[in-house]
Amino acid sequence: MIQNDTFIKEINDLINMCLGVFFSGKIYKDNENSKNNKIYRELQNFISDGKINDGENLYYDNIDLNDTEYLQIGLSFYRALNDLDDKFLHENNFSRKEIKIGLEDLLDAYNINFIGEKWADF
Repeated sequence: MIQNDTFIKEINDLINMCLGVFFSGKIYKDNENSKNNKIYRELQNFISDGKINDGENLYYDNIDLNDTEYLQIGLSFYRALNDLDDKFLHENNFSRKEIKIGLEDLLDAYNINFIGEKWADF
């Protein structure tokens, strides 16, 4: 379990660093004035319904690389996933490794690389 706790912390640290650098540490909040709010709400619904893969697909099908708010939504999505317990992830066919891969893909899409190489697999 210690290895998994360390992995959770590493994912959160990377997300927090990105949020800190680009968004003053703030996760995306429901914002009625945002054109992206619909996607954000749908992602939250997919998470609560346990349809994590569908949520990830929705995000990447609609990604707008010219909109940094969309990056903030993605980081917030992966943070919410990382906050879920392992049992919920497993029951809904998702894993910490998939969170890590999705986060790496998101950062790659926005050409963000703080660590030089991809993380080692756990």
